[in-house]
Amino acid sequence: MPEFTTEQLIESMQTWKPAPDLAERLLARLNRNEIDPEFQKALSTAIAQCARSTYDYIQYIHEFSTVRELDSKNLMTQVAHWIFLTQDLKTQAKAYGEAFQKYNAAVEPRLQKDSFDTHYYDAIVGLDVRETLKGILGEVEVLLQSMALTSPELSGVDGLAIYETCVRFQLFLQYLQIQAKFNVEEMWSVLFDLYNLLNEVENPAEGPSSAELGELHERVRNYKKN
Repeated sequence: MPEFTTEQLIESMQTWKPAPDLAERLLARLNRNEIDPEFQKALSTAIAQCARSTYDYIQYIHEFSTVRELDSKNLMTQVAHWIFLTQDLKTQAKAYGEAFQKYNAAVEPRLQKDSFDTHYYDAIVGLDVRETLKGILGEVEVLLQSMALTSPELSGVDGLAIYETCVRFQLFLQYLQIQAKFNVEEMWSVLFDLYNLLNEVENPAEGPSSAELGELHERVRNYKKN
């Protein structure tokens, strides 16, 4: 998988809206002898739900990036929607994590190789999402940080870090769907990559320090002045 240009990534994003039959298509993709039918269904359903949730979050950030000013008319609506999307994403990430752990317990002992082709992984994880999409994101980070200060439920939430995770999830999902063939280890590797990625959503890093919060407040004040 080659490195992404801004144009390529934006073009790819136009295809990310989950199809109504995505779960069924993923189920067919996961219809493999080494995966118990029960695990196949749980994994395909969980991935499809994560696809919907990550897509919705990405769309929210893109739409929010067009907001140039937060006022009393739209602030609470934006905050409530952001809270809903964040909580939904965590719920779906947890469901996938539980499905993967059951699959992993059965499949990992049977893996024959302990090293895999990581070219696709390097391209996705190595992508600087914020820099590549800076033309879209603009000043959205400062606006999100400003909103996060208004609700305890958003305390410590890094809106753009979650956005980056959502973008990477969609890229992994595209790879899972377009790759012609996977052996046992390759399939496990992609599903494991998704597990690690979504774990960042379910169990985010510690929130900002007091010094970082002070810097954040200053950035927000400066943005409002401008």
